[in-house]
Amino acid sequence: MKIIFFTFIISVFSFLQFSIVFALNPGDLGCQYSSDCTPNPGGESHCCLPSTMCASTGGGPYCYSYEYQTPYSYEYPSPYGYEYQYQYEYQTPYGYPYPTPPVMSGTLTPAIQSCVINAGSSSCTINFSWNTINPIATSAVTKPVNVTVATGNSGSTIPFSVKYNTETFYLYNNAVLLAQSTVSSSCISGSVWNGSICGAVVNGNWSGWSSWGSCSVSACGQTGTHNRTRACNNPIPQNGGANCVGSSIETEDCSTPACTVSNINVNPAIISTGQSSTLSWSSVSATSCTGTNFSTGGATAGSVVVKPNSTTTYTINCNGISSSSGSAKLTVRKKPIFIEN
Repeated sequence: MKIIFFTFIISVFSFLQFSIVFALNPGDLGCQYSSDCTPNPGGESHCCLPSTMCASTGGGPYCYSYEYQTPYSYEYPSPYGYEYQYQYEYQTPYGYPYPTPPVMSGTLTPAIQSCVINAGSSSCTINFSWNTINPIATSAVTKPVNVTVATGNSGSTIPFSVKYNTETFYLYNNAVLLAQSTVSSSCISGSVWNGSICGAVVNGNWSGWSSWGSCSVSACGQTGTHNRTRACNNPIPQNGGANCVGSSIETEDCSTPACTVSNINVNPAIISTGQSSTLSWSSVSATSCTGTNFSTGGATAGSVVVKPNSTTTYTINCNGISSSSGSAKLTVRKKPIFIEN
C-alpha cells in the first residue's frame, strides 16, 4: 500500500513550531481535486483550491492542504484516524493565515526647507520632527559623515544645525534607513560665503595721501614732476566688497630752487684820484658771499663806499644752491694839475 506524507509549518501565537504529517491511502480516500466549498469536521466553511487535496471517506469530502489546521489543538485528530504533526504557520479558524507582522517605517520632517546663516556664522538651524512606526530598536537621526544628531523613536521640533548650501539628514533604526530629508541654507543679505563663514561684504575705502616724493629733476632752476600715493586699505575690500574708486597715484609739477646768482657794480664807475664810489652787490639763492678788494662781512647783499687810489677790480663770490661770481671795475684817473702863468 502506497503512503502519502504531507508536512506543514504552523506558527502559533507564541511562535512555537510544530510539524503536521498525516498519512492517507489514496485508494481508500477516493480523493478528487475540487474548488468546491464544503463543510469540514469543525463545521467551518473552507474552500478547496486546485492545489489542495480532498478526501471523501468518513463523511467527506474534506479539504486538506498545508493551510489546513485545527482551531482547537495542535493534535487535532484526522477524520480518518491519521495523526497530524504541526510544522507550518498557524492559521485562523477559517483556514486563512494570521496577518503578516507589522512593517517598520518612519518619517523625518523639517519645519521649513531652508534657513539663513547670519554674517560671521557657518550654519543655521532648522527644527525637525520624526516618528518611528513599529520600531525594532532605538532610532537615530544622522547626517554625513556618520554624525548622530538625535536619538529616540520620536522627536518634535528639535533644532538641527544645517551647514552652508545643503544638508541631508537620515532616520535609521536597527541599521535600516527609514526616511531622509534634505534642506538648504544661504548667507544673509549683505554677506557671502568665504569658504568657512558667511562674511559681511565690506567695501574698500582710501587711506590718506602720502607725502610728495622727490622731484624728477635735481639741477637748479628746473621744472619736473613728483608723485604721492594712497592705498585702498581703510578698510580693505572683503567678501566681494567694491574696490575704491579713483586713482592711487597723484602727480603734480615741481621745480628745483633757482640757481645762485650774484651781481656787483660800482657807481660811479670812473672817478678821479681822491674821489670815492659806491660798490653794491646782491645775489639770488645764495647763502653767503665773499668779496675781493672789499669786505662783504658774509652778507649776500649790501653796499660799501670805496676810494681806491688807482683803478681797481672788485669781485664777489656767492655760494648757495650753486656758486656764482661777478666783478666790477672802478677806474681812477689822476686829477688834472693846473699851473698859473
